[in-house]
Amino acid sequence: MFINPKVSPDGKLLAFTQEGYRGLFIMNDKNEITKITDDPAAGFGFSWLHDNSGIVARPAKYDGMKRSNGAAIYYLNGNAPVEISEFSTKTTTLPGVSTGGEVFFLQNGVVHAYSNTSRSSEERSPAGVAAFIENDKISVTTTAGEKRVIEPVKGERCINAALSPDGNKVVFEVMGGDLYIINSDGTGLIDLGTGYRGAWSPDSKKVTYMLTTDDGHQLTSSQIYTVNADGTNKTKITNFSHFLPIDPSFSADGKFIYFANITDGSIMKISAEAAK
Repeated sequence: MFINPKVSPDGKLLAFTQEGYRGLFIMNDKNEITKITDDPAAGFGFSWLHDNSGIVARPAKYDGMKRSNGAAIYYLNGNAPVEISEFSTKTTTLPGVSTGGEVFFLQNGVVHAYSNTSRSSEERSPAGVAAFIENDKISVTTTAGEKRVIEPVKGERCINAALSPDGNKVVFEVMGGDLYIINSDGTGLIDLGTGYRGAWSPDSKKVTYMLTTDDGHQLTSSQIYTVNADGTNKTKITNFSHFLPIDPSFSADGKFIYFANITDGSIMKISAEAAK
């Protein structure tokens, strides 16, 4: 079963993982599939490099039942993966790519950026803007290199945060609660109601997400929605009675939404316009 599809910035490649988030796969425009890694957990929360040359992810290693997490870059040119952080048994924040195109990760509470020039990780904020979950809150590093910690819903645990491509907003969930959008300076909180796994359109004007129900063991229904960045025009994109679509993400041109169909384990796409 394939899940979690994400299109490359140039729209030419599709990355996805399999059930359990083990490994990463790439499909080209000829529908040819290549596995670029079999590392455990690498398929959860991965990000494309802006130049389309690879993917940054958080793989795991196991020593019996003991798990450690790290950060690694998986290149598509056949070169070996580059481990950019030490593996740790402590919870490791998902690495990402800033609006300035630099890979970043958090280690021992300190933001690091990976330099393509020196091929090493440096203790500094990445170029542009970056956002990530830290101690259940949202941390944002600014273009000035400052780190801002946001607690949008006091006392609640923030998860699944995603920064808009323009760096101005963050979509996130509250554990056991709703989906929200907030400005990256901590102002303008918008409650979108129930929703999961928000993902931005390339122009930062819309978010797509899934709305699911379950019986405590497995999904019983799922549909894909979009909403404007200001919380208006909530639109149902799918209207399936025989599919269970999850993990939506926009195409590089914003015209389509890719998703995983867990009914048969396939990756599909649909127009980003309203369902008819």
